[in-house]
Amino acid sequence: MRRRTRSALIATLVAAAAVLTMTGAVLAKEGATVSLAQPIPRDAQPGSTLSVTFTVTILTDTGPSPVYGSPVFVRLIAPDGSTTEGFGTENRSGSGTYTADVVVPAGGITSAEFGMRGSSTDASGKSVRADELFEITGWVFTTTGVAAGATSAAGGSSGTGGLDLRLAALLGVAAIAAGGMAIGLRRRRPLTTA
Repeated sequence: MRRRTRSALIATLVAAAAVLTMTGAVLAKEGATVSLAQPIPRDAQPGSTLSVTFTVTILTDTGPSPVYGSPVFVRLIAPDGSTTEGFGTENRSGSGTYTADVVVPAGGITSAEFGMRGSSTDASGKSVRADELFEITGWVFTTTGVAAGATSAAGGSSGTGGLDLRLAALLGVAAIAAGGMAIGLRRRRPLTTA
C-alpha cells in the first residue's frame, strides 16, 4: 500500500511542478502589447503580400513606452497550421511602430501572432529559436464588407492574442496535471477481505 501511495504522491508532485512551471512562463511573457494601424484583411488572396503596420508598447512605471529597435515579427497562420512571417522594420527610430511585409499563406488566414525573435540553447547545446509573443489589443482582422477600423457588434477582437493563447495553454497543463493526479489516485485499490 505504501508503494501505491508513493506513486500517487509522485504523480501529484510532477503534475504540480508542470503547472507551476507553466504559470511562471505565462507571467514572464506579459507586458508588451501590439496595436495595429489597420486591421489585417482576413480574406486577402493567398500568395499576396500584405504590409502590416503595428505599434509595440510596454507598460513601465511612468506609463506606456515604445519598444524600439527590436527584432519583431508578424506571423500569419493558415487553417492547416502552416505559417508565413514578415519581420518588422521600424518606421521612425524610437517610435515603436513597425511595418512588416508578409505573404498570405496558401490556405488563407485563420489567426495572427506578433512577437519578438529570440533564441535559447537546448539540452544538446544547439541554439534554437525561442520567440516571445505579444498580447494584441484592438481590432485585428477585417473582411470584405467590414470597413477598416470598424469594431464588431460584440466589441471584441476577432484575432488571437498572446495572452489568450497562454491562458489556454495554462488550462491545458492544469488539465494534464489533474489527469496525472487522477491516474496516481486510481492506482489505489481498496483492500478486500477474503
